[in-house]
Amino acid sequence: MQGVFNAHFRKVFAKYFSGIDKCFTPYIITHGEDLYTNRTFQEMTFETELRTVPQVMGNDPERLFILCKKIQDMGAQEIYFNLGCPQGTATSRKMGSGLIPYPELLDKILYKLFSNTEMSISVKTRLGLREPGEFEQILPILNKYPLFEIIIHPRVGKQLYRDEADRTAFKYYAAQLKAPVIYNGDICRWDDDIIKNGTVMIGRGIAQNPFLSESIVAGKPIFEKERLETFLNNLLEEYTESYTGGEKQVLLKMKEFWSFLYVAFPDTPKLAKAFKKCQNMKTYTSLVHSLF
Repeated sequence: MQGVFNAHFRKVFAKYFSGIDKCFTPYIITHGEDLYTNRTFQEMTFETELRTVPQVMGNDPERLFILCKKIQDMGAQEIYFNLGCPQGTATSRKMGSGLIPYPELLDKILYKLFSNTEMSISVKTRLGLREPGEFEQILPILNKYPLFEIIIHPRVGKQLYRDEADRTAFKYYAAQLKAPVIYNGDICRWDDDIIKNGTVMIGRGIAQNPFLSESIVAGKPIFEKERLETFLNNLLEEYTESYTGGEKQVLLKMKEFWSFLYVAFPDTPKLAKAFKKCQNMKTYTSLVHSLF
């Protein structure tokens, strides 16, 4: 969800939907002190009505400290360390879930951050990179530090989002962790049983159904086509005003969102194909209009 829930999306989303307590920036990757510009932090400084927590990713204790110190100096009181990203571009460099097989390095990172920053620190993780049993190696390290929260997506990195999330494994490991544990993975229904167990983090489910969070809070399904149409129109306006790449860039951003949202409408296979083939804004506008 790195590209979908960008600052412009969050800004417009907050005007039309409710039920979310906090959200996270796309991850900020360590590069070294001299490479950070204001653009690096625009996702966390962009004003929206949603409480937004910075999310960082890296594999070097010193560089992560420098990054987190900069974020702290900008006023952040909470930060999330990404230990879950499954993308090969991250895992091949010992970042995201690619860091899980290296518990000693994770220990050094958390030690550096807890020893030198004053923010609340949380972790978002998977069960491992290749095997769920890899979590056994990092469990004592996670319990070693006063983490504010731990979000667990119960798949391994190599699965990406294939197969079912292992909720049995989630419950097994959650019971052994000292910090509050939050479930993440495959929450697409307002009445999902896992919600009854406590706080959850939702990603793709919100993209597929923007009403999901307020449906959960209300305890009943909510879906209002007119409101969704207004949201989409305003999102398109926000992207058009904000991005400098012209129609092509705006179209790519809208299609990226629709690659999830299409499941909320009937005849989804046909609809998915239509959005994928869409090559200009005139065709896109016509296609969206036909749905409302």
